[in-house]
Amino acid sequence: MGSGIPLDNSLTGAAQESQILSIDRQHAQAHRLLREVQENIRKQQRSEQTRQLRSQAEEAFVDMRYDEALRLLDQAVALDDTNQDISEFRKLVQAARHPDAAGGSIQAAQRDKLPTSPTDKASGAVPAKMASPGQVQE
Repeated sequence: MGSGIPLDNSLTGAAQESQILSIDRQHAQAHRLLREVQENIRKQQRSEQTRQLRSQAEEAFVDMRYDEALRLLDQAVALDDTNQDISEFRKLVQAARHPDAAGGSIQAAQRDKLPTSPTDKASGAVPAKMASPGQVQE
């Protein structure tokens, strides 16, 4: 950086910005960059937490622990209320929890809407506990 401040080459990103800030409290660009790095880290953490909650909810759903699945999905929605996949899965769990109100074919909805993982979405794979007789399981 053009400030003539020697930086330890082993430091990266946020650590370098923190070092600059400890030397020059008024360094506006370092403040901005540090905020950006911190926001990106928070987004990645929320995304990972959402993915883990979705996975746990799938396990609860497959084991017919619908209340637990809904609780986990509510937590995921609180982290990312724009995730349509989670919202749709939540509707599916609610329908399974109250099959009379759903008007019927929960199994078809399960087959169509519940991938076993994000990479299985395209293949339409269904967990073994939900597969109908004759349906190929992966």
